[in-house]
Amino acid sequence: MDPARVFVTGASGFLGRAVCARLAADPAVTAVPVARRPVGPEGLQVADYAALKPPAGAHLVHLAETPDIAAFEAEGPAGEASADRTLEALLAARSGRFIYVSSAAVYGDRADHAHRPDERPTPAGRYGAMKHRHEDRVLAAGGVVLRMANLIGPGLHGASVLGEVLAQLDRPGPVRIRDGAPERDFLPVDDAARAVAAALQIDGPAVFNIASGRSLSVRTLVARLLAAAGQAERPVEETAPGGRRSVLRLDIADAAEALGWRPETSLDAALAALVSTVEPVPGSDVR
Repeated sequence: MDPARVFVTGASGFLGRAVCARLAADPAVTAVPVARRPVGPEGLQVADYAALKPPAGAHLVHLAETPDIAAFEAEGPAGEASADRTLEALLAARSGRFIYVSSAAVYGDRADHAHRPDERPTPAGRYGAMKHRHEDRVLAAGGVVLRMANLIGPGLHGASVLGEVLAQLDRPGPVRIRDGAPERDFLPVDDAARAVAAALQIDGPAVFNIASGRSLSVRTLVARLLAAAGQAERPVEETAPGGRRSVLRLDIADAAEALGWRPETSLDAALAALVSTVEPVPGSDVR
């Protein structure tokens, strides 16, 4: 039997690279990375994802939506319209399975309980509302939705909390973060890639939370990163504390049962791998 062809949009991004690497290791799959930037000899460079036309029977993993909430909000209606147009075009072109990577942001951040995928989301901002709207379209078309937690690992976005801390490791003085109080679920990117690969075996419609199943404060996360960098005693300053409780934790029981998936990489191992990618500066405390 010929390997299944899987087209992956956003293949040059943080999660996209991990997903393509995971699929490339499976002899039953032929991964086709798709990106606006060059993605190697096996990849497909496109100017517009909406123009992508996978061949009959090919599966599609749609990752090509920004995970940067601030950047999305700054784009305004034009960015939202572009994301809508791309999704509709890809849904119309697909013939195999369709995996849509959404975000835990669809749940908002006001509830203390661990959110289950069968509850109706209540997104707070435009980004979460867009993701939720796209989920409904994917589910109506028989696709699979993966609500991702905050991903961590080598190559993560520089504008993320950990990216900002990494950029300060070779500087003197306290580490500065905006707000250490919010509690979030943090998942190693390789575990997220395994979940995407597992979801390709599922006939939709279906929704799964892809997360560690635990939450911790940003303040605690930064402390553990600094410990991994050998800078555990370094002070941390919060420059813009929010002053309200902000919690987002996810229940992953459905993903464990239906996908046979659970996280395998510990948080501290993922943080150590992340720190190992930082080039030490002579005279700095980075080890």
